[in-house]
Amino acid sequence: MQSCTLTKSRNNIAGIHYTTNHTGKMSGLVSLSTDINSNPLCLARQKNGAAVCSACFASRMFDDNSGRYRGVNTAFKHNTEILTARILDNSELPTIDAEKYPLFRFEAYGDLINTTQAINYIKIARKNPRVKFALWSKNPAFAVAAFRIAGKPDNLQFVLSSLKLNRPAAGADRVPYVDKVFTVYDSEHAAGGVDQLRGAVLFWVPSLL
Repeated sequence: MQSCTLTKSRNNIAGIHYTTNHTGKMSGLVSLSTDINSNPLCLARQKNGAAVCSACFASRMFDDNSGRYRGVNTAFKHNTEILTARILDNSELPTIDAEKYPLFRFEAYGDLINTTQAINYIKIARKNPRVKFALWSKNPAFAVAAFRIAGKPDNLQFVLSSLKLNRPAAGADRVPYVDKVFTVYDSEHAAGGVDQLRGAVLFWVPSLL
């Protein structure tokens, strides 16, 4: 896993960082994430045994004390601080090489913390119309509020992630702006024993092409 800054100086650790060399289910995609262990909603849901968040791999992978990628989490923390504090000016937003990075995912490892963060993602998408973005979140209220304020770009899909295992998000059809609903299934409930982690990307990518 590698983090690169979206600002002009690649050595500026204070800039917004994105991950370029994913492997496995995220291979070929680029993502921008925030620190899941700084997100109060994520932390609360990790204590809820009925939520898929109770088995969150990202909280363990990026834990400051024992996580495998503690250094990467430093970048995620900076992203959290920058993206949630204020709405960024257009001059502060990245210009992304659409030929090199045509598919871009917001929040591969974290989630929305507030509406300001969601508006900044909208502005990044709008500044880069040739890049196809997707925002995955279990916190639709922030996304909906942001879309009502800033609009929803045509190159940005909103994927509502279900909170519970084997159960699609209740009332998802009544949440405005939702393009897809993603639900994690265990092997007992997955049709044909499909690996749902891989399936998460398989259903998402064709819808963007």
